[in-house]
Amino acid sequence: MPLFCWRLLLVFQLLQYSAFSWSHSTSSKVTHPPPVHSCGRGSRPRNQVQMTSLELWVDVRNTKAFIPLGASRCLTHHAPTEPLDVPFLVEEEATGRLQDDHERLVGAVLAITKPEDVTKAINLIGSVDWVVLDAFIDWIQIPCENVIAAAQGGPTRVCVAVEDAEQLSGVAFALETGVDAVLLKPGRDQLWSHARRVQAEKNEKILPASEGSGAQTVFPSAVGKEQEHVQLVPAKVAEVVPGGVGDRVCLDLVQLLKVGEGCLVGSSAKGLILVQAEVLATTYINPRPFRINAGPVHSYVLMEDGSAKYLSEIEAGDRVRVVSADGHSRGVTVGRCKIESRPLLKVSFQWPAGGEGGNEGGTRTAQIFLQQAETVCLVRGTAEGGGCTSVTRLRAGDMVVVRARSQGTHLGNAIKAHVEEK
Repeated sequence: MPLFCWRLLLVFQLLQYSAFSWSHSTSSKVTHPPPVHSCGRGSRPRNQVQMTSLELWVDVRNTKAFIPLGASRCLTHHAPTEPLDVPFLVEEEATGRLQDDHERLVGAVLAITKPEDVTKAINLIGSVDWVVLDAFIDWIQIPCENVIAAAQGGPTRVCVAVEDAEQLSGVAFALETGVDAVLLKPGRDQLWSHARRVQAEKNEKILPASEGSGAQTVFPSAVGKEQEHVQLVPAKVAEVVPGGVGDRVCLDLVQLLKVGEGCLVGSSAKGLILVQAEVLATTYINPRPFRINAGPVHSYVLMEDGSAKYLSEIEAGDRVRVVSADGHSRGVTVGRCKIESRPLLKVSFQWPAGGEGGNEGGTRTAQIFLQQAETVCLVRGTAEGGGCTSVTRLRAGDMVVVRARSQGTHLGNAIKAHVEEK
C-alpha cells in the first residue's frame, strides 16, 4: 500500500478514537443530550451573574406522599394520574433523562458517586435546562461548586439532592449564586423547615436586585414565618441615668446589617427596644455593621422563632431576628458573643397600652441597660422620620420604637399567666 494511504488510514483511526473518547466522557444516564427548552432564566453574560431564588423540590420517585408546604416542583418516575398542586418532572429510570409535564426533554438526573460523574454533569452544561445531582456521597459541597462554576451565566440550572440540614446553606449560597433548587425527601419535617428558612434567607438577598433585573420569582408561599413582619410601636424615653458596671454582650452576626437594622433587646420581654447595629462611623471607631452592642447578660433578645432568650444564653450558631425600622425582619446566625465589663446606662421608656396583644388604656413602662458608648444607637422608626440616636445623646422625650406585648414569658415563650417585671 502506498505511504500516503497508510497516513490517511492512520488519520481516520485517530479521528474515530477521538470521537469515541468524547462521547464516552460525556455519556451519563442520558443517552443523548436533550434539546434546550427555556424555563425562563435565559442566558446572561458571565460578568452579569446574579443570584436566583431557590426552588424546593420534593422527591416522590419511590414513594407516594403528600406535597410538603413550600414545594415548587416534584420529581417522579411516572406522570401522576391525578392533578398535583405543583408542576412535576419525570425522570426516566433507565437513562436519567428528565421530562417536564408536557413530555419535553429538559434535563438529566446524574448519580454522583465519583469525580468522573461530576465531569459528566459539567459536560451537559449549556445543552439542557436542568442538571440534577443525585448525590450518593457524604459531602456534596465541592461537587456542587464545580458544577455551579460551569453553569454561572448560562441557561442551565442546577438542582442537588440534600439529605442533611447542615448542607443546605452551603449549596444554596455556594460561589455567591448557589444552586437553583434542592431536592428533598418528603416526611422530613425538620429538613423542610430548615430549607424554607434558607430559601427565605436567599430570597431576601435577591429582592433588591429583582426589580427589572430578570431574577427568578420569589415564592411567597414558601417564605412563611421566616420573613414575618414585626409590629413596632413608638415609645417615649422617660429617663436616662447611670446603670453601674455590668457584663455587656456584643452579638457579632455572620451578615452585614444596614442602617435602621438591629435586634430587639430589653429587660422585659413585654417591651423590647430596637438597638441598631454599629453601622455608622464615629469619631474614633470605624463601623462594624455585623455587630450589635446588645447590653448586659440579663437582657432578653428576640430570636428568629419569635421566642425571647437571655443574652447570657446566646451561643455561636444561634439565630436571632434582625428587624428593620419598618418592621421587616429576617433570621441571622450569631457568629460570636463577646462579653466584657463595661459602664452602663439605664434607659426607661413608655408607650401607650393597647399595642399588640393588649387593649387596655394607660401606658406601659420598661427599661433597657446599654453600654455607655456613642456607638450604641436606638432606632427612631419611620413614623418619627427615621434615623437613630446614640445613647450618649439620648434625652427624656426622645422617641424610639419597641415591640410591645401584654403577655409575660416562661422559658422565652409567651404565656397567659400574670407576670410582672419591674
